[in-house]
Amino acid sequence: MRVLIIGLDAFEPRRFERLYEQGRLPNLAKYVNAGKYSRFAVSNPPQSEVSWTSIATGLNPGGHGMFDFVHRDPATYALNVSLLPTKSGFGGSQFAEPFTATTIFDQVVKKGYPATALWWPAMFPARVKSPVRTLPGLGTPDLLGRLGVGTYFTTDKEVANQPGRKTPVAVLTKKGSTYHSQLLGPMRKVRGGAEPAALDVQIDPHSNDSATVIIGSHKLVLHKGEWSPIIELKFKVGRFVSIQALTSVIITKLGADVCLYALPLQVHPLKAPWHYGTPRNFVKDSWNSSGPFLTVGWPQDTTALEDGFITDKQFID
Repeated sequence: MRVLIIGLDAFEPRRFERLYEQGRLPNLAKYVNAGKYSRFAVSNPPQSEVSWTSIATGLNPGGHGMFDFVHRDPATYALNVSLLPTKSGFGGSQFAEPFTATTIFDQVVKKGYPATALWWPAMFPARVKSPVRTLPGLGTPDLLGRLGVGTYFTTDKEVANQPGRKTPVAVLTKKGSTYHSQLLGPMRKVRGGAEPAALDVQIDPHSNDSATVIIGSHKLVLHKGEWSPIIELKFKVGRFVSIQALTSVIITKLGADVCLYALPLQVHPLKAPWHYGTPRNFVKDSWNSSGPFLTVGWPQDTTALEDGFITDKQFID
């Protein structure tokens, strides 16, 4: 026997039931018709990371410790993101597990059955000793330790100077017929301090519809509004040390203005600076069998959408 749990965040049951009755959800209807459908109570507060952790553990927030997106350190009153707590470790601060309660997946494995949790929130960093096969979801940071912030490249200097936006803006400078900038990556030590490692970005428009985009060693020919394949980037942070990252880019404007959006620099699951998934051979097999996949998950495009740098259609694509 197999048990499959499909989770849809913020999927209001009344809306689901209405669409189901109208016959507009044929795929989900197969599961409802084959088994049983019922509502269940949500956690208090009804927030994503709280609800998913309650489902995973069978505990309320008082039992598993996830009770808000922001937690307060009672000793210092400092605020921190509950999905990305840190602790002191070898080499400085390290990400810590958001909660330590036993999950239903662990209990299933203890009973002698295999269990897999794909894109489940608050499962980063990986619980190295856990026998559960996991690829984490919400709460997986980007390469810079944030919950998914990309970079917007534009020739419009006014956009770069506008306050109130979360997405960093890099100005594209025209040299001849091409446009140039840099994609900033993780910090590296230099004499007298530290600075971001960077890769050169070049855009060579062919027309108002397509252009050649060069990022590091990658050369892409893209149409406007078309997402690139996932690309693997390498940032040199030391004489013999490099950190690899994943991203995808999209040209949003060509013509009088040239604009390009790059997804957050994401942890490479096979070459991550932190423990990503478990066990390692499952992560590797998933990558090899399914092809490259992004790791930040849910928040990776939302900031750019909120800032108006990509459209609803581009977000959905």
